[in-house]
Amino acid sequence: MGNTAGTRGGRHGGDKGETRGRGRHGDKETEVEAVESLEAAIERRDLDQLRAFDLAMEYGPCTGITRLERWTRAESLALGPPCWVKAMVEGRSEDVRFTHSVWHGYPL
Repeated sequence: MGNTAGTRGGRHGGDKGETRGRGRHGDKETEVEAVESLEAAIERRDLDQLRAFDLAMEYGPCTGITRLERWTRAESLALGPPCWVKAMVEGRSEDVRFTHSVWHGYPL
């Protein structure tokens, strides 16, 4: 019995200490996973909004040009394209999913 008590209160902290250690590490992993999940959800939402812009014919055709070119053309024609489109595309200027329309992969 003396060994059992020594194990619980010993340097390693027994099962309780091990669980707490994993919990803290698990909490950090859970936080990272939650942040990554939130970032992925925001990215999906943003791409869905840009696809809606692509399909909104009031801003003119979107084939053969980038989203920013389309936005600029619509702005110059006083068609009132949403400002968030320009900001979103400029903010992700290195990502083709953001810079090019939904029709980008299709030949003209």
